[in-house]
Amino acid sequence: MTTEKRAERVPGRLARNIAPLFGVPFPESQFGPISWLCDFTRITLTEISRGAPSPPRAHAAEIREHGDVDGWWMHRRAIVARSLPQEIVNATTNRFGPDTKAAVVLTAANVLFEPVTTAIETVLSLVNGPEGGELPISLRITVWASCLVEVFRSQPALVVAAAKARVIQRESLDRPRFPRAARLRGMPVARCEIGDSDDLPDPATHPRDLQVFDRTVDRLRLPEQGIPPDGLDLDDDERTRSAGRNLGDELVDRLLQLLVDAGEPEGVGYVWISERAPDQVVAEALLPASGLVEELLDYWSSVHGKVAEPGGTVVPSLPSPAEFAALPELVRRALALGVLGVARRLRPRAGSAELPLGEFLNLLTSLETLVDEGLAPADPGSAVVRARIAVLRVTVLRHDRANQLAGPFGELIVRTAHCLALFSDGVLDRGATADVLSAACVELNAVRWTNAEDPNAGLPNPATLDGMLRDHWRSYGEILELDLTSLDTEDRRGAGHHLHNYAAFLGSHQDDITDLTEAARLFRGTVIPSRQRLYRRTGAFGPLGRTCYVATGATTKLAEAALADGRIEDAAEWAALGFRWIGRVLEDREFDSLQDGSGDQAGLFALRAAAALVIALELEVPGTGERELDRLHRLLDTLDRWQLNTTRGRAENYVRHQEVELVRKRAAELVAAR
Repeated sequence: MTTEKRAERVPGRLARNIAPLFGVPFPESQFGPISWLCDFTRITLTEISRGAPSPPRAHAAEIREHGDVDGWWMHRRAIVARSLPQEIVNATTNRFGPDTKAAVVLTAANVLFEPVTTAIETVLSLVNGPEGGELPISLRITVWASCLVEVFRSQPALVVAAAKARVIQRESLDRPRFPRAARLRGMPVARCEIGDSDDLPDPATHPRDLQVFDRTVDRLRLPEQGIPPDGLDLDDDERTRSAGRNLGDELVDRLLQLLVDAGEPEGVGYVWISERAPDQVVAEALLPASGLVEELLDYWSSVHGKVAEPGGTVVPSLPSPAEFAALPELVRRALALGVLGVARRLRPRAGSAELPLGEFLNLLTSLETLVDEGLAPADPGSAVVRARIAVLRVTVLRHDRANQLAGPFGELIVRTAHCLALFSDGVLDRGATADVLSAACVELNAVRWTNAEDPNAGLPNPATLDGMLRDHWRSYGEILELDLTSLDTEDRRGAGHHLHNYAAFLGSHQDDITDLTEAARLFRGTVIPSRQRLYRRTGAFGPLGRTCYVATGATTKLAEAALADGRIEDAAEWAALGFRWIGRVLEDREFDSLQDGSGDQAGLFALRAAAALVIALELEVPGTGERELDRLHRLLDTLDRWQLNTTRGRAENYVRHQEVELVRKRAAELVAAR
């Protein structure tokens, strides 16, 4: 009985030691608020047992000069002490394996993440389809992955270490499973021989799972076997092998790979080392949550085919406000974040035949009601979800002048300011605040130079909004601990991917040559190179393509301004740069097929691409010709579908209708001139 109680205490002791080593300040730590960001590959088992980094032997002379002191002291971020009260003896750690270091790190991570693990499991049992039916598999994965992206974002160093430990443990624990010839099946087998036993070591000391990922994936109720890609007919033997694969393991492996990769300098995220208090070093993270979820779903579809789901778009049913309020706080937060992930995924369909705008807005209102009644206004999860709901509302309403935008837009301004206030108070972390602020700035800016031009819209005037946006972008740089006006090489490598929206803001000032020039410089020197490196490393062209076509907004306006001033050579140079960027995007298969759509992404791409082609054709940029005219006509067809789809058949209500018509007029003049 004593041994059992001791065994139950050991994981908790490991967790107390490991938490501060990987950026998780622990109230019960022997070192108070101090924390480190350790590299799993370099930290030693001795340091884990001590709960602190040890000084290298090269510093021995300096340490001797310091003399003996009672207790402990810090030397170059390492802890010096004769002994530490929470040190774990070798006899205890040596019970873990097969790889002792990996086993103790994985054990500790599971203890630290246990409350979140339980919360996510509960959420996956609560979010269902209409009338309590099964939610489509793609949306179940969305809820699950959205919660886990937030787990990584809040503790990136611990997740990275635990993910490495998980790989090591699995490789060490997985045994060869060679079949034995029939005539040898009765032969005795030595303990260490293949086929000795199917018994596995005690999972308490030989863990193989990162439970916040591996245990929760079981609640997704994945299909029993993969669905073969279209056109691939599997025979019975192949189906049997497919059914035997653990789809949950596959999904977890892929999500962990996406998350760890996002934290790399050339990744889609930005993870950096910061300090929240003296000697309290932490990892802050800014992540494109919906993009990571979409990548995971694309992987699922590419490997297992599209799972048959109900026609149309199924919107999740949610608990009642009373049921929500009765849930534990962590469950409430996780549920709100998971459903927000679903709303963000469904947003491009809002206003289509499969998801009427009213139905999508009802989902936002239902989620908002739960959060308002079940989480305190100062709760960080509540603040982020409410701000993101406001962003989504403005996104789907602002395109059609017939929609009332003043109320939702005012809420967006208020909720963004609330997040900034919580950051100032130390409640909301840097990554979460920067994510909300960037998304809010995109919508504030879109309204600034479209809807706000209408004096009867009840919106702040463009000049007021411009001042607000400049303040917000300055705050964004401060939150990321960057000087946006003078980025060094390391900053450009790490944060360049996330300066797309800031560059786009500068490029939207169509009459300000200084801002337009700075936008083009930032796109050309920082954002595009960053996304090119990502493309070369991963083969994902989407982020690079989006930046290239958005960047042409600045080059097109610079070319038009130069042309108006009679600076023909400058105009041709800007037009050629924009043509080079947009030409690469038009060659891509994904963006080629995008032109057949009628949603926001298709329309915005078509508008920028058409304008870049028009100015390039007008200035006879080398390489332009009949092919570009054909492309231009196809883009105009996309714009027509977009306007009609967005305004329910009344294109003149579209907020950028005049911009579209000007491009069409110039295109017609080009055709007439030929």
